[in-house]
Amino acid sequence: MRYLWSQAQALLQTYDGRLPLTHVLRAHFKKHPALGSRDRKLLSALVYAWYRCGKGLSGTSDHQLLLQAALFLTHTEGATRRLLPPEWQEHTQATLEEKESLLQGAGISFDIEKLLPAGIEFSKGIDRQSWLRSLLRQPALFLRIRHSHRLIEDILNGHGIAFHWLEENCLSLPNGTDADKLLPAGSFVVQDASSQKTGHFFQPEQGESWWDACCGAGGKTLLLADSGRQLQLTASDIRPTILNNLAQRFKAFGLPLPQCRVIDAASESSINRALGNATFDGMLCDAPCSGSGTWARTPEQLYFFEPAALAAYTQRQLTILHHLPARLKKGGRLLYATCSVFAAENENLVAALLEMHPLRITESRLINGIDQAADSLYVAVLEA
Repeated sequence: MRYLWSQAQALLQTYDGRLPLTHVLRAHFKKHPALGSRDRKLLSALVYAWYRCGKGLSGTSDHQLLLQAALFLTHTEGATRRLLPPEWQEHTQATLEEKESLLQGAGISFDIEKLLPAGIEFSKGIDRQSWLRSLLRQPALFLRIRHSHRLIEDILNGHGIAFHWLEENCLSLPNGTDADKLLPAGSFVVQDASSQKTGHFFQPEQGESWWDACCGAGGKTLLLADSGRQLQLTASDIRPTILNNLAQRFKAFGLPLPQCRVIDAASESSINRALGNATFDGMLCDAPCSGSGTWARTPEQLYFFEPAALAAYTQRQLTILHHLPARLKKGGRLLYATCSVFAAENENLVAALLEMHPLRITESRLINGIDQAADSLYVAVLEA
């Protein structure tokens, strides 16, 4: 067990946040094959616990005890309980306030406000305290079910896996469920519940042309493709590898491939070279952002976040949005989305865009996923 603690401390001392933590852990496990499956799970739990709440802990120089405190605050039932001091083990389901009291008895204080610098404005529809508390828990796994609903229920019941339906096609499962091994290929898409809800804003009509200007891995492009309408889809991203992944996903689902273009949406010349004179009935702009609405899944991004980075994000977002209205047909709709909870990237950014272009905002809101153990996202619908 001492080896496990030393491994955790070594990782925390060398990790700088530049790569996703999952990649770093994977490389670490490959370098240390002596770590078995159980040890890898325990080590991952320790490291993730620290990045969830380590900034708020203080009061002792015993780093192992601080790691245990982080694990205690973020604990979910499982084998990790045995890593806790005996006097904490029977209190893993206590309230946050009760846990804080127990930690104080061990000379440890926890200030949740220290997890995020003060002064950052949140979007309407979510508050700082509830968001901070949500960061202490790993969100659920969500699937968008494309077909075979009853068969999927039977398989999950047969394996004793708890699940519940949030919407007709949105299934919530315990995080860590290996859906790829259990469920029929092509019957589902792994997609957060809040991300799935953005599809309610699309409302495409038969035969329309749509451009997903910052498509990423293509989750929302797939939502459009599964809308039941025959659409002319164009998907673009600045990263060729991401577009290759998108194409592979479409092929796996048996869907017609969209036109894939490598485009820097922040560059007017890049857009012009790739699209010529093309215009569109609808556009999606899921802009690069802080990702603060997803930090419960990637707490390392919270840990290494610097408020000064917000200015760079908002500048790029506004630059991207500024180029898009010229490609919108009269009466067409532009859907701007972020996985952020910060007003600077959301309603404030949209207000700045409306000062630059004669667009009309028809709908906007923060999709608060906290109560469903999901991400939180912002969506605004702008009409030409």
